[in-house]
Amino acid sequence: MFDTQTPQGRYQMNPRQLSDELTYRNYKYNRLNAPDTTPQQWASIYGSERVQMMERRFQLDTGR
Repeated sequence: MFDTQTPQGRYQMNPRQLSDELTYRNYKYNRLNAPDTTPQQWASIYGSERVQMMERRFQLDTGR
């Protein structure tokens, strides 16, 4: 629920942000460990709109 920094220097996420982050980390792990599986194939699992957003981030994160 908060986008502010805590005294420990960490950012807190609301439940939606947390779910999105965990989904992306799972997607990134899968993309790195199954490079022959295309984003279009992952769309059948995650949904095409979500894959488009995650794929953009994946490209930036991995420099691909």
